[in-house]
Amino acid sequence: DPVVIIDEEENRIQRALRAGLNAIQAKTDAYDPSTEELLNKSDRLVCAFSETEKNYRICSRARTTYGINHVVARITAPGEISRFEKLGVTPLNAATDQAVLLGLVVRNPTMYQLLTRTDDARDLCEFAIRNPLYLNKPLKDIEFPGDLLVVAVRKKGELIIPRGDTVLKMGD
Repeated sequence: DPVVIIDEEENRIQRALRAGLNAIQAKTDAYDPSTEELLNKSDRLVCAFSETEKNYRICSRARTTYGINHVVARITAPGEISRFEKLGVTPLNAATDQAVLLGLVVRNPTMYQLLTRTDDARDLCEFAIRNPLYLNKPLKDIEFPGDLLVVAVRKKGELIIPRGDTVLKMGD
């Protein structure tokens, strides 16, 4: 996916440009005409500033002004996570995420390898079911393309571990 870095600080933009990245110097938490077209076309945004309030303003604008559905934010204060979740933002917090990852490694090292390896052609991705061929049938009766493996299903916001008799509904 094409990635564009937007930052107010010239030195960070220059570093990104020297590294061969696409970068724009612009306001990040307020209106800036130089980013309007880009933000209006974006379907994902990652916010990685260390200031919680700045991140919140950016995420709020991304969700409400630009309608960006997939917003991820670095949250330095664990107490602020629910505030971002209420906006529909996926929070990243080093303290809580590290504990979750440690648990994942202990319980399921193979899944951890799948999530973290970059040396093979395996990907883990999430998508909403909209194709009628996959609706209202148990997973065991569906012929998925290629070597697709369903490892989780989100139904009405709840994440479930699927079984062969799990039936997919529109939007799962």
